[in-house]
Amino acid sequence: AVVAAPGDPEFERLINSASAKIVRSLAWSSTPFKNGIEDRYRINLHPAVVAKLKESFSCQQLEPTSQPVLPANFSSVTYYQFQNPTSAWQGLKTSVSSQVDALSAILFSSLLKSALLPYGINEPDKFLNLVDRPVLTARLDSDGSGSLLIAKVRDQSGMRELLLKGMGFHVVEAKPNAETFINESDFAASFVNNLVIIGPQPEVAGY
Repeated sequence: AVVAAPGDPEFERLINSASAKIVRSLAWSSTPFKNGIEDRYRINLHPAVVAKLKESFSCQQLEPTSQPVLPANFSSVTYYQFQNPTSAWQGLKTSVSSQVDALSAILFSSLLKSALLPYGINEPDKFLNLVDRPVLTARLDSDGSGSLLIAKVRDQSGMRELLLKGMGFHVVEAKPNAETFINESDFAASFVNNLVIIGPQPEVAGY
């Protein structure tokens, strides 16, 4: 991860320079939805970036029956709708890197790699290669300290090997249709109904 002290002018220069080459405009709205609030973000990118992202981010609406079940009182959820998680991840990296200078590209790649650390995922490329859509993140408790990443498992044996050998997890509970792992960093992962649920231990246990 890249960490910069507040007010670091060099860090701010890199962010401002890179953003101007990628994003044309931003918009946000918030409206009531059922018993909660729905936020909508519109990010207009430069045409060259859009052209590179089109194939990676061509999405299809999922059938309601294929959506993971969430507890009735969950606080918030974000769905990521794309054809293939790995292609979208790689496409985002290459699209942005092609538009900025070398130093900004290195900075962006480092920031992107750290994006899944709040879920205990330190090898995002390998992790996303083992899952399929749907992919979502959810916060079960508005007062909780973390959120969960939930995804359909494409290769359960490969995911199990990554958790055990690549991410420092060990098995704490094994049942016929569910297996739970934890690591020394207080993260947990669990296989439930062809899904992998990963994040801070209290949130995984709550799910």
